[in-house]
Amino acid sequence: MSEIQVISRENINIQFYQICVQDAKVYAQPWYLDIVFDKKWECLVFGNYDFVLPISLQKKMFWKFAQLPILTQQLGIFPNKNIPEEVLLAFSDKLQSRYHYIAYSSVQDLKLGKAQERTNCMLSLADYPPTGKRGERLRRAIRSAVKNHIIVQPSTDIETSLTFYFNNFHFTGATLNRSQEKQMRNVLSQLFSCGKLKIYQAYRENELVAINMWLIHKETAYYMVSISNEVGRKHRAMNLLVHTFIEQCENVKTIDFEGSSIEGVKRFFRSFGAEEERYYLNTQNRLPYFLQFIKR
Repeated sequence: MSEIQVISRENINIQFYQICVQDAKVYAQPWYLDIVFDKKWECLVFGNYDFVLPISLQKKMFWKFAQLPILTQQLGIFPNKNIPEEVLLAFSDKLQSRYHYIAYSSVQDLKLGKAQERTNCMLSLADYPPTGKRGERLRRAIRSAVKNHIIVQPSTDIETSLTFYFNNFHFTGATLNRSQEKQMRNVLSQLFSCGKLKIYQAYRENELVAINMWLIHKETAYYMVSISNEVGRKHRAMNLLVHTFIEQCENVKTIDFEGSSIEGVKRFFRSFGAEEERYYLNTQNRLPYFLQFIKR
């Protein structure tokens, strides 16, 4: 059986790599990896680019880390269909022997010992708008937003949108340190500069109350970031934002909401008719004990 090679970014055969990831989500595309990893990534390659697994190039002292960067939901082995069991196990063995700490979300269970199932939410626009109770609830939310004078419009003002996002980030219930915020700003700004990011804003009485940003790749729109302030939340601005984007987007057949572990957020995605798909968070920790404590 072929061995797994570890190939650095500058030595990857991009033509062969792109054949492997041609049907993959945007996160596996080399131009996207260059942005989010700042070109600090490598690739595990099986055979003559029969299968590939892109991964970060992080090292602290003697220890190597395999983690996904911010704004990257999942990677994995590509092509991601019909992977022979021996190939999957070869990647698993290489990951375990090469990296001391792994927290890697992927399409596959990589057989590292711990794999936590997670869900993504996908919407085929052929099925939009939803029917039945879902459709009625969505129509009520949209009518409520319109009745309360929410106005939605596309925007090219990336700086105002980013400032609004980070000023209201506490509403997500999560936290960002300065380094993470800087990285997110940099990635989103680069995506906008290269024409991949679409911004929609919602206003009420000339006050910005909600924004979302969509990454367009091929025929899929990825729901990258979104936030509402108190006024936007009260008046269902996000429902109207998403609906307006769907109504106005061109050459998009699928919405990738990226999922959430928060049940209320998943309900919001399902209200548009989204269906769940599965992926895995694969973890392993072979760090020395004192570093394991830090990484828990």
